Amino acid sequence: MNVEDRAAPTADTFDALSALDAVEPLGAGDLEALGEAAWWIGRVPECIAARERSVAAYVADGRPRQAALVVLRLFYTFSVRGDSSIASGWLRRARRLLDSEPEGVEHGQLCLAEARVARARGDADVELSHARRAIALGERFADADLVALGQYIEGRLLVRPRARRARGRSASRRAYVASPRMGTLADGGLSVRDGRDPPRPRTRMPRGRRRRRSGARPQLIAGRVRAARRDRGVGAHRGAPRGSTFGRRTDLP
Repeated sequence: MNVEDRAAPTADTFDALSALDAVEPLGAGDLEALGEAAWWIGRVPECIAARERSVAAYVADGRPRQAALVVLRLFYTFSVRGDSSIASGWLRRARRLLDSEPEGVEHGQLCLAEARVARARGDADVELSHARRAIALGERFADADLVALGQYIEGRLLVRPRARRARGRSASRRAYVASPRMGTLADGGLSVRDGRDPPRPRTRMPRGRRRRRSGARPQLIAGRVRAARRDRGVGAHRGAPRGSTFGRRTDLP
């Protein structure tokens, strides 16, 4: 279901919950649903207000785990808007809510948020550590969504160095071929002249393979040499006609 298909029923949900809230204050769960509906139809201020009220209601009901999940929603909301300082404040609030709670799926969602912060700092090692902890918690508590999100982050981090190396090799090759008269390369010791491709390194072929490739056998070559010597004679002149005795020793048997 795309955003347009989801917007119509979500707008109806938002209108219905807003009407109920005007008559009587909604509970924590209904406020959370109101904030979600407002998010999907682009009513961001109403979304933030409903989620903040939902957090307060969950905390008043003594349900810190559910409150932490809504707090993490607020963290993502402000992160998308670019309000990093407010987002960091909501992330600290989520940590405090989960500090005294046993490990659960909520801690895995907190790890995903921590991974997002690490990515913004450019700390790939910390991001990978949080992603793997989220995967472990998702597998432990059988949460497929948590496992999938953690594996996405892990895969992106593990594939990126290979892609970077491949792009580097391709860029080096393009620069190698495209730049005329760029001289000797420091890494390969080869050079490009007049825009031509760099010469390939020559490998020495074994002696036996050279003979087979040329099609010449040692016996045939030796026979041709002896025939040429008999035809020329000793000290024969190259310009003499074939079969003449010019320059030959006739006194030999």
